Amino acid sequence: MSSPGRIKLKGIMNRTRDTDSVALGTLVTVLEVTKEMSAPLPQLQVAVGGLLGVIKIAVKMSQNNENIRTLLEYFQKLNDLLTSSIPEGRPCPEALRQRVEGLCQTLDHMTEDLRRIRAQPVLFRTINTDKHAVQIEGLVKNLSWAINNFVIGGTIAIELAVDTLDQTVRQEFGRLNVKVDDLGDKIDGLVAGTKLNAEGGPVPRYAVAARFDYHGQQRNVCEQNTRLETLAAVYRWIRPNDSRLEGLPQSISDKMDAGVFWISGLAGSGKSTIAQTVAHWCHDGPDNFLGASFFCSRDSAECSNVHLIFPTIAYQLGLFHAGFKEEVSQVLRRDPDIQSALIARQLEELVVKPLRAVMAASHFPSCAVIIDALDECKDDQATSVIIAALSLYISDLKTLRFFITSRPVLNVTGAFRTTGLAATTQHLILHEVSADTTERDLNLYLEKRLLAVSSVYEIDDGWPSGEDLHSLVVKANGLFIFAATVVKYVSDPNADDPKEQLKRLLLPQTPTLDSSPYAQLDALYLQVLRDAFPKIQSQQKAKLKTVLGTAVLLRDPLSPVALEVLLHLPPRTVRDTLRRIHSVIVVPSAEDGVIRLIHPSFHDFLTDPQRCSEKDFVITASIQHTLVSQNCLRVLHTLERDTCGIGNVSVLNSEIPDLSERVRQHVPLHVQYACRHWAFHMKYGMIDDDSLELLRIFCEKYMLRWLEVLSLLGELDTAAEALHGVEQALRVLPVQVPDILSLLYDCERAILMFLPAIRLSCLQVYASIISFAPTGSRFRALYESEKMHAPIVRSGLEANWSPRLHQLEGHQIYVYSVAFSPGGERIASGAGDKTIRLWDAKTGAHLHTLHGHSSLVNCLAFSPDGRWLVSVSADRTVIVWDAETGGHLKTSGQQSHDLLAVSYFPDSQTIAIGCSDGKILMGKAPALDSFETLEGHPRKISAISISHSGLFLVSGSFDYTCKLWDPRRKLCTRTFKHSNSVYGAAISSDDKVLAAACGKGTITLWSLSSGSSIRVLKGHSDAVDTVCFSPDNSLIASGSWDKSIRLWNTSNGVHLRSLEGHTRHIRSVQFSPDGLRLVSGSDDNSIYIWDTTLAASVPINNNHASTVTKVAISPDRAVFCTGSTDNTIRVWDTTTGDCLKTLQGHPDTITSIAFSADGKHIASSDMRSPIIRLWDVTSGQCTATLQGHTAGVRMVTYHPNGHQLISCSSDSTIRLWALGMTRPATTIFEGEGTIYTMALSPVGDILAAVLQAKRDGARSEVIKVFDLSTKACVCQLNTQITDVLCLSFSLDGSRLLSGAANGQILLFDSTIDSGKGPDDLLMEVIHAGQPIEQVSFASDQKSIVSDVSVHDISPEHQPLSVSANEASTTSISPAHFFSEGWIWTTSDPRRRLCWVPPTYRYQTWMGPIASRGSMATVQNTFILGTEDGKVVLIDLTPC
Repeated sequence: MSSPGRIKLKGIMNRTRDTDSVALGTLVTVLEVTKEMSAPLPQLQVAVGGLLGVIKIAVKMSQNNENIRTLLEYFQKLNDLLTSSIPEGRPCPEALRQRVEGLCQTLDHMTEDLRRIRAQPVLFRTINTDKHAVQIEGLVKNLSWAINNFVIGGTIAIELAVDTLDQTVRQEFGRLNVKVDDLGDKIDGLVAGTKLNAEGGPVPRYAVAARFDYHGQQRNVCEQNTRLETLAAVYRWIRPNDSRLEGLPQSISDKMDAGVFWISGLAGSGKSTIAQTVAHWCHDGPDNFLGASFFCSRDSAECSNVHLIFPTIAYQLGLFHAGFKEEVSQVLRRDPDIQSALIARQLEELVVKPLRAVMAASHFPSCAVIIDALDECKDDQATSVIIAALSLYISDLKTLRFFITSRPVLNVTGAFRTTGLAATTQHLILHEVSADTTERDLNLYLEKRLLAVSSVYEIDDGWPSGEDLHSLVVKANGLFIFAATVVKYVSDPNADDPKEQLKRLLLPQTPTLDSSPYAQLDALYLQVLRDAFPKIQSQQKAKLKTVLGTAVLLRDPLSPVALEVLLHLPPRTVRDTLRRIHSVIVVPSAEDGVIRLIHPSFHDFLTDPQRCSEKDFVITASIQHTLVSQNCLRVLHTLERDTCGIGNVSVLNSEIPDLSERVRQHVPLHVQYACRHWAFHMKYGMIDDDSLELLRIFCEKYMLRWLEVLSLLGELDTAAEALHGVEQALRVLPVQVPDILSLLYDCERAILMFLPAIRLSCLQVYASIISFAPTGSRFRALYESEKMHAPIVRSGLEANWSPRLHQLEGHQIYVYSVAFSPGGERIASGAGDKTIRLWDAKTGAHLHTLHGHSSLVNCLAFSPDGRWLVSVSADRTVIVWDAETGGHLKTSGQQSHDLLAVSYFPDSQTIAIGCSDGKILMGKAPALDSFETLEGHPRKISAISISHSGLFLVSGSFDYTCKLWDPRRKLCTRTFKHSNSVYGAAISSDDKVLAAACGKGTITLWSLSSGSSIRVLKGHSDAVDTVCFSPDNSLIASGSWDKSIRLWNTSNGVHLRSLEGHTRHIRSVQFSPDGLRLVSGSDDNSIYIWDTTLAASVPINNNHASTVTKVAISPDRAVFCTGSTDNTIRVWDTTTGDCLKTLQGHPDTITSIAFSADGKHIASSDMRSPIIRLWDVTSGQCTATLQGHTAGVRMVTYHPNGHQLISCSSDSTIRLWALGMTRPATTIFEGEGTIYTMALSPVGDILAAVLQAKRDGARSEVIKVFDLSTKACVCQLNTQITDVLCLSFSLDGSRLLSGAANGQILLFDSTIDSGKGPDDLLMEVIHAGQPIEQVSFASDQKSIVSDVSVHDISPEHQPLSVSANEASTTSISPAHFFSEGWIWTTSDPRRRLCWVPPTYRYQTWMGPIASRGSMATVQNTFILGTEDGKVVLIDLTPC
């Protein structure tokens, strides 16, 4: 096989990349090369030849040049495989012969189809052009996929000899499994989960292996008397008065007061060894002053996780100082999710604020904090987030001495420079240290280490010579890793001949033009491999690439045994394969030790064919990732449900005392690795049919079990992102895999929806997810059998996933503005609470809260380069923030009027601001030095939009116009007139169309070039406040005061779908940069993230059109009723969840529903109407109306006798109605203010109601108790609080409960003849911590059950019937309550049953008028009425 063919093909491919279409001649030439190269495979050669004869028709009729280009790339891969796998003059490997048949069949099939098309008459082909184009596209994709499978399968089979290894494994796997069974007992694995300190307080999640003295790492310290100048500089900077400094060289530092000491240097220059030496010096001194250490390592997932650096430092500082630990625990109690926050906020909350608190109360001793190899952390930001965060708070961290090492990579060096931290940093560059000093230290190191080797081997002839040492020092070129590798190589026990080993190293080498500083190091690495495998055979090469390649690319290091099990290799394979290269890779002697590379540079060498010049040793990363991902998926196929035998779905992970031991026993390291990293390897590997089949099985059977293990390991936070990465990899394949993609999407959505629950409790994976999954999802159908003690949801579920991905809560009042960052990874929101919040756009996690404005934030915008965030406010100032860290960079001077809108120009330096006086300000940001003014609007400006070219801007105003401006000439060039105020404006990305949102509920599209109206979009029922284009201009999104978002087709103006869920005005909408998501901000204080690819999901039951306000269950529990803001009442079957009747007649929101004692009738009221309506439950007919109130009726209740009804109203009265009688109602009470709630004793003799009152000049509420027989008030109970929401009597009427919005439950003595004064009747005050909307006595009357809590009553305060042993056993008191998303049982022992996702919950009380849903529960029935009208009936019997 001649190599010129490959060179020729490479040149062709380079040329074709420069054009948009691929010429026929190019494809023919490529196929001719393929035909030539496939000579050793005659069947393939014939098939390619056949395709050559008809390929012209495929190119001519294809309507997708990209598919042809893709096919060319696959043929190039095929040719590369044929060239590399069939050396000239040698037979074709059997592995290729076995796989060629499938490829040939696809080629023949395509050839035959193309021949049939070619044989058709020209006219017929012309008429059927589109049909044939679709057919050809399918053929091209199928051929690309067939080549893909052949190349991947062939490469793995040849390079890694997987077929042969599989045969060996099948023979020996039985005895291998025996070893796996007890692997967990032997390995001290790391289990990351919810952590508690010894006193039970929470501590941050931390990277165990990042400590300087972690036993699993083999970190070295500097050789004695080496690096003295560097170490002295660091020591003196950390602790200038330390007595151990005596005798050390004078410091080379020039910034002794710097807050940071940074050492940078090339890979292998000894930075980590210096850091390790410094750590020991600090720790081992007379008084340990090492506060914390984090040694980054890219071959460890946790030690390369940038989000763990500051939490780990905070944890270690807590060990250093007890007071600091308690402060951090308090932070975590307040905000458990702080560890997923922005890095800068982590530093502020977990380090800066606790440090301030400790120093304010006592003293925090000065200590060192060491961060080594910062460049090895996964930080893809242009500016290191760690350095950027430190720059914000370095002045608050003076008691901490930050010592940092890194390579001189751009994002670290740039961060020191651009953030200003360099000004307070002592920087030492190792490769710029005097060459004489470095060579002296290298010589000393080599001399000592090699003399030690000579002593062991009893070499006494002056070895090594001074000349030898000098030669080695010269070769080292300042890299200590070279010297360390030399020592390991020379002393290799497998060679057992140090003199010969050194002689081989010093042999003259062929001169090279390579000027890389790593040239000698690369030559050394290559010599180690050549010496270990001098005449490597194909089987040995395959084994080496399998083992070494995997070890090099692992995300977490594994032990030899764990690696063998992961790769399905026979025992001892790993040790036998690596035993000859111990000088470059550490293979532990202990069974639980892990394999590690001697240095990251060895990874760089092996994976770079430019550095590793022998292909027998080069690791092809994509193929290796494929091998690992396939083996990981095979491991996942062995997962079992409830793998640790926990059994109790209600228990939290943190409540299992022996969880770590269970995980070690049942989840061995290879399983942990597969669960954590399968998706990473699949994303970066090549995907073929084998990979897809393994993935399909995983998706259909094992995803829930995977989530269970991730919960046990504390690794769920990245699971959704991992699945998304796999989805992206699948979408670019030549074949479509919709079934797999849909299941991956289902699982991703399930993670996002249930993350708070399954993060805390691993078995909630089986108790909650499937119960609440959309009924139409394949995911639900496949995993129905996996449920454990799961509730049955009988109504309210959606058929498909809702387009609403996240609901972000946190702002206290209206959200005025939302924006995606240019990369789409973050969302910023500005609100009426004067704050800006940053959110993770993928997970919805709160990252940071920015404080700086003194009034509401009207608008904000990211700079196009993503560096800055600008906000404008009613406080008349502009603030520029660091978009990465949240740092406050600059505040403008106060302007003369409110600032309402802002936008960045494409240069990321210029901003335009719209003002309430109609002016437009233009200035530079972040400088904010001065502003130029554009004038023309007489009224306030509501919107600013800047063209993507930056050549013009558009302003929208309440003066009924939009104006087009030339910002360079400061001129208005065109005015677009409307019939109403303009609230929002947006320019399409091609700068051709303007969309203007108007107060009349319309959006007008204008041509920017002609100034003419294109069309008007109509459909909103109220003002449109905001509008935006999707990035590709295909969609327009509009947000309105009618609470809806509408998506429109830009080209024809057709309304495509509506997104509903917000409960108040929508103020702002914006598409993500990829156009797949939309963010919205609303006056309901929330931010929603939407999936724009999904249509609105319709619940499977006939739910209410808007918020459910009331839920009432019939006495026999056969039916229940719900009332809503849609003015209707619905009757539901409690067993099936079916809606039986819809009762219509009320003109306003339903405020109360009450069943008669026999359950045959209901009474209802609404907010505005004074009329009470009575209904027949069976027929659904209104049987009577009760008139007498003069305002809306707030509550009605039947008397136990069934003949009377009691009501309270906004007209300040309580009335007693005689049913079936014509006489008017009796007024029991008349006062002032709305009466919202009341309660009747079970026997109907006394009534309690909450009334408005003033006491000592302050408004409060009192509870008055009336004797119904006399209609007289018999006592008054003082609450001294406002917003009492509910009342309830004990069965004997001797005790009364009240629940309030402030979370207080009050227990009163309600015996009429107690003789106590009003202030003496209060018996207990209970603080539930959440608003109490329902409260009652438990069935045994010994405890209190609210809608959110349960509380025991002191024996002396229990109802009188309890002490008399007269408590009823027939009570239908609530058996469950709902707290923080969990349904709990009140029975002993009280326990969680299941977690309800937010979309199926009611929201807590927000005021006497605002309603966000309701709930009711009895026995095993739990009903939730939601804010968006769902009625969720949950049967808890299986729980």
